[in-house]
Amino acid sequence: MPTTVVARVLLVVLWLAVSVPAAACTGDCDGTGTITIQELVRGVNLALGAASVEECPRFDANRDRRVSIDELVAAVGAALSSCVVAIPNVLVNDRSDQPCGSGCVQSETSIALLGPNIVIGYNDTEGRTDRTQGLSSYSYSTDGGMTWIDGGGLPLRGPDDSSLGDPSVVACGDAVYYGSLYQGPQCATEVTVLESEPNDVATDADLVGLGDNYVGALDSADDVDVIRFDAPANTVVAAAIASPAAGPRDKLLELRSGDGMELLAVGAEGLLLHTIETDGSYSLVVRAAGQLSQEAYTVLLRGCPGAGVAALRGISVSRGTFVDGELVWELPVATPIDVETSPGFLDKDYLACDEETGALYVAYTNFLLRDQALQGQIELVRSTDRGQSWSLPTVVAPYDPTLCRHPAYPAVGPGGEVYVLFEQSTQLCNITPRGRPAFRLRKSVDGGATFPLDTEVATFSESTFRGIAGYNRGHENLPAIAVDRSDGPHRGAVYVVFVDAAGEGLDVMLARSADGGASFEPPVRINDDPPGADHFFPWVTVDSSDGTVSVIWYDRRFDAPTEAFPIGWTDVYLAQSTDGGVTWSPNRLITDTPSRWVSVESDGSPNFGDYINAVAADGVLYAAWADARFGNPDVFFARVSPLAR
Repeated sequence: MPTTVVARVLLVVLWLAVSVPAAACTGDCDGTGTITIQELVRGVNLALGAASVEECPRFDANRDRRVSIDELVAAVGAALSSCVVAIPNVLVNDRSDQPCGSGCVQSETSIALLGPNIVIGYNDTEGRTDRTQGLSSYSYSTDGGMTWIDGGGLPLRGPDDSSLGDPSVVACGDAVYYGSLYQGPQCATEVTVLESEPNDVATDADLVGLGDNYVGALDSADDVDVIRFDAPANTVVAAAIASPAAGPRDKLLELRSGDGMELLAVGAEGLLLHTIETDGSYSLVVRAAGQLSQEAYTVLLRGCPGAGVAALRGISVSRGTFVDGELVWELPVATPIDVETSPGFLDKDYLACDEETGALYVAYTNFLLRDQALQGQIELVRSTDRGQSWSLPTVVAPYDPTLCRHPAYPAVGPGGEVYVLFEQSTQLCNITPRGRPAFRLRKSVDGGATFPLDTEVATFSESTFRGIAGYNRGHENLPAIAVDRSDGPHRGAVYVVFVDAAGEGLDVMLARSADGGASFEPPVRINDDPPGADHFFPWVTVDSSDGTVSVIWYDRRFDAPTEAFPIGWTDVYLAQSTDGGVTWSPNRLITDTPSRWVSVESDGSPNFGDYINAVAADGVLYAAWADARFGNPDVFFARVSPLAR
């Protein structure tokens, strides 16, 4: 393009821009918060068709895949009066000396504030190449987030243990707590022991070792098989029936003393979990549970030390304190596994703290294997002794063969009431759905023992299989919940954010309850850009000092993709409300540089996690998210001050 043409166009645009207020960073190609003359020249070339809009999506404010005179005028106005001041973004993790190299994923962030100290937990695929590292990592700052120390992986209980990610960190009292998926040792090699009759009585039963897979068959509904094994005190014994076709529901497991006389535990639905109290011999009894649909069975028999998680993937909670400026973690404590469930797996653990009593709560999904499909049952455990021990699971929302419930997020109200939010969808599980996808809320007023209140927060349109450019997992509907614990006029209000795919793009929606979760007002749209762009992974937090509500999310309003050529430019945005969610501030850009996820190498899924996170205190918002500006999935942090007031 001739220089004289560009100069003339710039003069015209400059004349038009003198009296036009600046837009928020239109034309800020590099995300620095200022518009340079080089960027204005690039915008003119884009407007004249001499360059592709993909070279600077932030010139295309209305995402019509072209740059108009109005957009050039807005960019010049921003250059003259400066656009919104960029919020400094800080890299949290340290990639030096990582064996996994380029594409190693650090993502799925959770953040906690403990006095002047900040802790961020995140998934780290370095744990795939270094088992002692685990997948659950953390970084911390002692200077308000200006500098960060990468602490690596959480300490593990033993060399055969592994942390499996899904981080959740929360400050409670004088400590920070880190919840993670966790796998204890198998404690024995897996071998197959074929049935050898007679084994109908304990004295004649086959002696097998913990870690054996025992193959047997029941001849009739009255038949009984006995498997005998030895175990030391404090062994956690897990026995699970795996039947190839009919499933485990037609068989019952009993744990008895070595002579078969004393009944110690009963496992329903094909799973038994029990802690052995004394050294000795024990008997595992297999019998029909009513009508016998299949004779053959396989028992998976496992045993681990009492501190471990036997057989199934479980959840651990680690307690950390700051000692002379260093974050020191205690060994993780495993939460109990529900003995009334069949083989499956636990997923998406999340922590909440009652700041008045110090009680801790973990909510999660127990995916139950039923008829070759997975259905999510929502459960919760509680600790009242600073995470040293945990209650048996409370079933918040039970198994339903026509519903898929996942994930779950807990929150605690100002009166100690416990809320658990969960998604009830149709596309995650291999089931015949019932009803429209919805977010539901259960409430407990007895410390999480029972959850009698069941409220529909909102229905929504799913985006599970719609896909987001550059994201290597298909689910974008995960919600978040926060409760106003301030002494302000909206104390006790409950806020739920989620993504809805009902419009042209994915929109961030917020539903508010002013009556303690008994009912919710119709959701309102939080992102304020024109329809069509994708917005996802929202998170909501409430500042307990004044009740200010803040929502952050991934935002693609500057992406301007085509179906044939998705770009994946991604920013993080913020909206705030000081009147209990009635009105909202204009959306504010948090990231000072966008990420182009479609061109980022990743060695794990999800490459930029399943959620981002924020916490607010004393007028300041602290945000953490996965970011790809340097070509790898990294963790970034921003401190946003002051909040809208």
